[in-house]
Amino acid sequence: MNERLLLIDSDAFILLAGAGLLTRAIELLGFQVRNSRRLGALEPMLRKPSRSLKRHPAEALSRALEACKVVSPLERAPDDATKAMLGEHPNVDDGEALIFAVVATHTHCLMASNDKTAMRAVATDPGLRKLRSKVAGRVICLEALVRLLLQHDGPKAIAQAFGGHGASDRRLAAILSCVAGGRPQDCLPAADSFLARLEEEFGAGFLWRP
Repeated sequence: MNERLLLIDSDAFILLAGAGLLTRAIELLGFQVRNSRRLGALEPMLRKPSRSLKRHPAEALSRALEACKVVSPLERAPDDATKAMLGEHPNVDDGEALIFAVVATHTHCLMASNDKTAMRAVATDPGLRKLRSKVAGRVICLEALVRLLLQHDGPKAIAQAFGGHGASDRRLAAILSCVAGGRPQDCLPAADSFLARLEEEFGAGFLWRP
């Protein structure tokens, strides 16, 4: 079945759902909620948040948990050969490895992620060159999603939606700080600057660009 799907990693899911922007972001990417997937481990993780999740406001975690009810868990599996490309890479955790492997296996799938460590590994590790070629152009980073939201809904609305929740991510906080500083017109250039740096680091064509 060649259903076009958007696979969302846990950090991006929490940030967007916590701000009430998950559905909007999915739609701006040209998908519907029924065609998006999350990691199955996310829901139990949100029910018993670890210390690392405590950087997010409790209200944001509660919203993300509610969003798990409408976004189905990822059940599609990668083929064994693709999964073996990653092996047990020290910089790619199990969740990201599954998403990258599924996207590499199924060419009609895209992924949205905020895990720059995993992206860096796939984009720049010579041992993962074959995997990189399979996913290139279908890896959507959080900054690209935020840029889409800013462009379509305006900096003030997006900054208000994230509120204090935006402070849990360094790059997101920097982009949205332009609103608090009275320079909302600088949000898009700030997002573009981060995207340009990531593209330089990861190499041309790896990241999806709006």
